[in-house]
Amino acid sequence: MSKKARIAIAWYKPEQWALLKAYSVDKEVIEDTFEEWAEHADKQFEGMEKGSGRLNRHFG
Repeated sequence: MSKKARIAIAWYKPEQWALLKAYSVDKEVIEDTFEEWAEHADKQFEGMEKGSGRLNRHFG
């Protein structure tokens, strides 16, 4: 029996977005708005979930 790793992904709330952008060391690669990030993150999460089925979104 093989064990699959559990993966936790940080998930942000709209009111946290400005703070994340302010403290991020890679501001130039992060989406400009929370809405853009959420759309991209949802697609990535769904793709990863299909492969592992053991993902959790963790809200800060």
